[in-house]
Amino acid sequence: MWLPLPVNTKQFQLISNSATDYDLFLRYTNQKETINSFSVSVAKYWWQKSITHFSFFILVLIVCFLFYRRYKNLKAEKVGAMQKQTLLEIKTIQAQLNPHFIFNALSSIQGLMNMGKVEEANNYLSYFSLLMRNTLSNSDKINTLLSLEIKTMEQYLKLEQLRFGFMYEIKCAKDINTDFTEVPTLLLQPSVENAIKHGVSKKGKNGRIEIFFEKNNNDLLIHIYDNGDGFISAHQNNGYGIKLIKERIKLLNKNSVIDSIEYFTKSDSNGTEVIFIFKKWL
Repeated sequence: MWLPLPVNTKQFQLISNSATDYDLFLRYTNQKETINSFSVSVAKYWWQKSITHFSFFILVLIVCFLFYRRYKNLKAEKVGAMQKQTLLEIKTIQAQLNPHFIFNALSSIQGLMNMGKVEEANNYLSYFSLLMRNTLSNSDKINTLLSLEIKTMEQYLKLEQLRFGFMYEIKCAKDINTDFTEVPTLLLQPSVENAIKHGVSKKGKNGRIEIFFEKNNNDLLIHIYDNGDGFISAHQNNGYGIKLIKERIKLLNKNSVIDSIEYFTKSDSNGTEVIFIFKKWL
């Protein structure tokens, strides 16, 4: 469509939404048969250029990456803070196990003294000092080697055997590397103490405690059995040592996203069995 230009026009405007190349046709009003054509190229605005679009895309990617990295760092800091808090709570509970264990051991020494068994009490003190050295050296550690935990457990059983005279047996499956596998420090100890105090303490030489370590796929199973008279579950669950076990297991599971620990107790008139299942531990 031909459009007339205003008189004395010194410039004209090409209007388009997208194109940058134009064909301009001109003719004079008194010589309409003559048509002049011109090719006109108009430079793009800076925001229309491809380099601008590409640069903006890269900038958006960089900003998104920085936000994502910041989010990940904040999340990692939050998780790290929670883990530190959980570890502190675990150590607090673990610190409570040591005086609980010492109290029970000293009670055994007192029992021997009250029965006039001075020589046995002296022997107990000698064993007790060795046991305390091993226990205290690992008291600040969350985990300890299974071989050391078994050694500590056996030392304690030998001590209590001096007083009560029961028999005990500790067995570990050959496919468990006790010098490589770690378990939470003193986690098993309260259950062993209960097996003695509430299980075999009144049976003398007829008392028996059996502790088995076995592997089930990638799980570590630990059984602590005594042939005592059993107990009422509700009463047993109120024990101080058992409360510490449950609180500690809860915190240990909270602190780990891979492995976990389960704890069961079965008791009847024929005895009591405590089972620890360390999931995906091996």
